[in-house]
Amino acid sequence: MLAHHPAPPAHHFTPHLAEVVDAATSQNRLFQRRTSVYQKYHLLENIRKKSWLGPPSETIYGGISFSFENDDKQIGIALAIRDTVYFLDFCEHHFSIEQYEPSEVGEVITQFIIDQLRTYEKDHLEKFFGIALPSLLVEKCPALCSRMWAELDIVPFVLDPHGPQRLEWVNMELWQTKTLDERAESIARKCITYFGPNQAPLLQVGFRGLVDVDAGSTAVLTSLSDYEKTVDERTWRAVMKYAADMKERNVKIAFFSSTPQGGGVALMRHALVRFSHALGTNIKWFVPRPRPGVFRITKNNHNILQGVAAPDQRLTNQHKRDLTDWILANANRYWFGKGGPLEPPEKGGADIIIIDDPQMPGLIPLIKKATPNRPVIYRSHIQIRSDLIDQPGSPQEECWQYFWESIRQADLFISHPVEAFVPSTVPKESVGYLPAATDWLDGLNKSMDDWDVGYYGRVFNGKCREIGMTTIDYPKDEYIVQVARFDPSKGIFDVLNSYAKFHDLVKDAPDVSIPKLLICGHGSVDDPDGALIYDSVIEYLSRDLAHLKSKICVIHIPPSDQILNVVLSKARIALQLSTREGFEVKVSEALHKGKPVIATKAGGIPLQVQHGKNGYLVEVSDTDAVAKHLYDLWTDHELYDRMSAYALQSVSDEVSTVGNILSWLYLASSMSKGDKFSCNDIRTINMRSIPGFYYDAEKKKYFKIQPGHTPQSQCEPKYTNSEINKREKQSQKKRQKVAHHERTRLERVKRTKMLYNPMLGILGVEQEAGRCRVLSKDTLSQRAMTCANLMERRELVNLNRRGRQYCHEFARDPKTGIILTALKATSTSNFSAFRPLSSKRPWKYDERVDEGIIELNHCDWVGSVAINTERYALVVSQGLLSGKGTDFAVCKLIEPDEIYGRSSRSVFQNYSVFKRKNASFCSAAAYPGAHSCSFIIGHGNELMVVSSAHGMHSMGRFNVYPADIMAVDWISNSEVIVGLRNSAVALTDWRCAASTTRLVHSHGVKKLKMVGDSKVLVAGFDNTLDMYDLRFTRAAVQRHLDPNSRSHRSSTPYLRFGEINYNTLNDLDVSAELGLAACATDLSTVQLYSLYTGKLLEASATYPSSPRCAGDLLSRNYLNPIDCVRFETVVEPYEYGKSTQISDGRNNTRATTLLVGSSEIIEEWSM
Repeated sequence: MLAHHPAPPAHHFTPHLAEVVDAATSQNRLFQRRTSVYQKYHLLENIRKKSWLGPPSETIYGGISFSFENDDKQIGIALAIRDTVYFLDFCEHHFSIEQYEPSEVGEVITQFIIDQLRTYEKDHLEKFFGIALPSLLVEKCPALCSRMWAELDIVPFVLDPHGPQRLEWVNMELWQTKTLDERAESIARKCITYFGPNQAPLLQVGFRGLVDVDAGSTAVLTSLSDYEKTVDERTWRAVMKYAADMKERNVKIAFFSSTPQGGGVALMRHALVRFSHALGTNIKWFVPRPRPGVFRITKNNHNILQGVAAPDQRLTNQHKRDLTDWILANANRYWFGKGGPLEPPEKGGADIIIIDDPQMPGLIPLIKKATPNRPVIYRSHIQIRSDLIDQPGSPQEECWQYFWESIRQADLFISHPVEAFVPSTVPKESVGYLPAATDWLDGLNKSMDDWDVGYYGRVFNGKCREIGMTTIDYPKDEYIVQVARFDPSKGIFDVLNSYAKFHDLVKDAPDVSIPKLLICGHGSVDDPDGALIYDSVIEYLSRDLAHLKSKICVIHIPPSDQILNVVLSKARIALQLSTREGFEVKVSEALHKGKPVIATKAGGIPLQVQHGKNGYLVEVSDTDAVAKHLYDLWTDHELYDRMSAYALQSVSDEVSTVGNILSWLYLASSMSKGDKFSCNDIRTINMRSIPGFYYDAEKKKYFKIQPGHTPQSQCEPKYTNSEINKREKQSQKKRQKVAHHERTRLERVKRTKMLYNPMLGILGVEQEAGRCRVLSKDTLSQRAMTCANLMERRELVNLNRRGRQYCHEFARDPKTGIILTALKATSTSNFSAFRPLSSKRPWKYDERVDEGIIELNHCDWVGSVAINTERYALVVSQGLLSGKGTDFAVCKLIEPDEIYGRSSRSVFQNYSVFKRKNASFCSAAAYPGAHSCSFIIGHGNELMVVSSAHGMHSMGRFNVYPADIMAVDWISNSEVIVGLRNSAVALTDWRCAASTTRLVHSHGVKKLKMVGDSKVLVAGFDNTLDMYDLRFTRAAVQRHLDPNSRSHRSSTPYLRFGEINYNTLNDLDVSAELGLAACATDLSTVQLYSLYTGKLLEASATYPSSPRCAGDLLSRNYLNPIDCVRFETVVEPYEYGKSTQISDGRNNTRATTLLVGSSEIIEEWSM
């Protein structure tokens, strides 16, 4: 649609270039570069299969420039593409601002850029890594950067013409002489300078050791609105409250840690500083200049305090002198000087100092000596062995005493939320507990589409092939993962032994594939043990587990957060078998992705895993128990699904970046005012103690940060092989006993208006949402009959009042009451729209007023009408007689406040029309929820999708089938079910066009409808009506399906519907809430069937106690056959801008009605 804008006038350039520039910018330009099909063939096949096989895509970069033109009436956008060496391609587009509302211009430009980038990636099979753009464009399109990062995995760099990252604005005369595309290419070259040789953004540490997070905030990944969506509303309000206080008083916070990259501390600080910049608070992060040999000493200290070092390893006097000299040199040279962060606050120094590393407590006495009243917080992030520190003369006691001489001068001692991590020498009144945190929006945790997942999967396998390591051939291979640094305390050898025992258990199980094992992690620049531990693991694998080497992948992952994200997101089960641990937020990251976690009872891990709900907790080194739990999760799919679903909603806001910064802002705000904390305040420094924060104690009851929490003792018996075999036999017998009854024992009963009727108490139906035990199918059939008999008929529209017109299909918007009708006429007057006379229910209509003003060029016959929840309507018109083709009109219905006042002549605000040359049978289904994908359409043998975003519509084909599509419906937000004329019923994922035949009907499919989440009702051309359960039905697939052949074999249905006495089926709809299926046929009565028994509901009442409506609903005939039926869930009562409070405290109640169309009559059946 954007391509139809008129070409803008020329730019205002210097006179001698005016003619050249006018000729160069007088029209829009599209990308011209072509990719060789043969060179990309194998990669394209892997992308289509979502496979991690093959080489990764080439990487490219881009630059965007823009300018105002024609006295600010137009905007020109140029997008330049290049690799690290050459300029490759560019496009240019000019927007007329006058065509849009001021608030729409930014959204239109944003969507245009996103679409261009996404299309270029898919067409050329290349991966964008970064895009640079001017800050003025970001001001015009505030959502552009965050959408690039979230939707396309592109790092956007915002260049400020007056900032330190300026491009060529230093010579404005030269810059103004450049054309729009030349400016874009210059910006693209600037973009490349932010990346290193491995395509990762360069880590930048500036003067005084200031960590320039996101290249000095030039890389803009997120916005405040993105962060707001990651936490509870009350959490967000608390953050904004304390942020406002910090900004008003200009409170400055400085963090100090030893390294800017690798490890949990660095990840947390990058995320915290990024979010702080978005908030506008003053938080900075400093690291010392590294010195050879020091990191070996600090790592030894780390291992000693955790109790994993060699018994004879100690902190020597020489090591103490080296550490002290290192700290003094950095402090005096960089931090205490003029303009440094440790200057007194009144001279510009930080107001609050946080020592965020056990390597740097030597700073504390220096700070207190210079500014005794400045608050200093020390944070300990490791599992300190307090029991060993209490042993006189131990290496732990000696090491701790050296650090404690400095730490004791801090105002607060912050520890992970485990009391055993705090040595007894630390006064209780100065101890606080705070967990680690992670950012749900960074590269480690954000959601990525299949295109980006496949790219990083192929990069991962490429690294594996480079060192001869086993690859993960996803999606063919499933795998178990542990993501952790190669550290002595991470239990990597326990992971290997647990997998070996699990492999022995599962290899003899029938029809069970064996997953692979992946052990991977980043390195840290201050961790010299990483390479040593990695080599030891490889040697152990080659020597003791050689028979499993083809099943195990152990690899040091390059510094890419997205690779770790991908391998954790696609894993089946996550492990964390640490022997010593601080908090290990990787556990929460895995749970946040819905991965059940098996972890040890080490450190703060038990605070995150709820045993038996979102994972399992085992004793340290209990590899038998790990193997048993792996076996249960791998073989018991119901157990896995239950744990996975619970894991998704079991992670607290406290471990998110937003929740973490709330705790720091609360501390900084209070301490900068001179507030003193009592013992209870200090010992519960977490979000529950912060005024304004809401804590859901029931949901997070296993995640209570308690000062009394200690790791569980070794009192529970370990699993033995005999016990594992015994429990497996018992579990198998139980599963066999339950499996026979499982499909009929439980059914989903949803709350609806019908459940409030007192008659249902007689029938014994439980009035509650969720799962309830169903006694028998007869009881359910009684309920369906009662629902039908409770309905009353009411006429909505009678087209006889406007002449003899007949309706063959219609749709109504349940929110506003607008009815769209398709008439039986091959003329330009075959589509009408009616709006209710007032907002008061029940709605009434005036058929004499037609308000469906829409131009349809191919309007011989309107074949389909649908309305989605966003009040977009799809009208499909076909030139069946003229052969002109098919029009697909996407129309936006008017706002509710315009409906009843009739301020608008038409019920449509605007509409877009997409054209197809061929005229074929069409079926359409509206997406039932709010989504960018509005409609799914079957057009001939093509499956089409109509997407809407920011008022813009697009239509595309994403699958072709071997036969005509007769019916479509939605299964979920990403899956579509398709019924074909050749009798096949296929499932399709619309995001990637993957499709598979799920079942085969007895004849060609005429209509189908989903019943709940797992069943589908299919009507065939042979007048059959069958229900299939998609979870259990097996497809009886033949090579060539021919429903008229004698050898045609169909799938076994879950339920057959009997008493089929019609010859022609016109329409079909179902209501799972009421338990009814309605058929519009060539008969003059609506055929109502029970979804539980498949029986036709008789006209006479089977149960005398059931209430009857006047005139016997089911026996009252229409004058003509039934053309259309629609079950509709409406909000009742509905008045625009108002809501009604009902007895259960909820706003509005949802009621299900049935709309029936017969010739010129449209009626509503309601209870």
